[in-house]
Amino acid sequence: MFRLLILLSALLVSTVGCAAPSYKNVVKKVDPAVVVIMTKESSKVMSNGSVKKVSSGGLGSGIIIDPDGTIMTAAHVVNSADEMMVQLVDGRQFEAHVVNSVTLADVAMIKLVDGPDNLAFVKPGNSDHVAIGDPVFVIGTPYGLEHTFTAGYLSSRRVAKGDDIIIDLEFLQTDAAVNQGNSGGPLFTASGELIGIVSHIQSQSGGSEGLGFAASINMAQQVLIRENPLWLGVNYIPIRDELAQALNVPYHEGLLVQKVVKDSI
Repeated sequence: MFRLLILLSALLVSTVGCAAPSYKNVVKKVDPAVVVIMTKESSKVMSNGSVKKVSSGGLGSGIIIDPDGTIMTAAHVVNSADEMMVQLVDGRQFEAHVVNSVTLADVAMIKLVDGPDNLAFVKPGNSDHVAIGDPVFVIGTPYGLEHTFTAGYLSSRRVAKGDDIIIDLEFLQTDAAVNQGNSGGPLFTASGELIGIVSHIQSQSGGSEGLGFAASINMAQQVLIRENPLWLGVNYIPIRDELAQALNVPYHEGLLVQKVVKDSI
């Protein structure tokens, strides 16, 4: 009987020791640097034989990375925006403009216009330090639900490189729930180190199925900060041989401009 009591006590201690960790303190620390990004985009469509101008709104997330109001987000959140407002954790809203953007890596930097002093921010970490199986978490605005926390693990690293790829790409795969509105939000380690910018999901249902991907922060810093690319504010698709023939373009390669963002160039 005495041995049985000892065994039960050991099992109880083991169970308590394996309890899921609490993120409340680290979330309290980093969440003030997470922002909601609201965009407006104008486009022209053909309707009843005439061209009409229509407007649409977009929603995403971002993370402030310095006290001057520089924000990292996903390129697809802001690339086509004619207007952009950023909402801080306290509800205040400020205009922002794109600093630079790399569509292929799906990362961009924007900056607040006349932002406030004493901004909360989180410096980029080192995504090489995180390993598959490490706990991670995301904060964002899924379906408009601001500052939503979801947790999971680093599932894999997806790296693409080669002669036919312009830049080396690295995306961190996670099973932390990611949905529409999380795009551009931060991916953190359990200690609050910024290691990624949420990019996209793979899903058959349209919602989270545990296959979320974030651009690694090391790649984001390389293509946005160290290389400092020029943002033209032009949406385009590349023209290859077959498409060039279909469009009767007298060149083998080129770019088909689809839109020029307001006040961009």
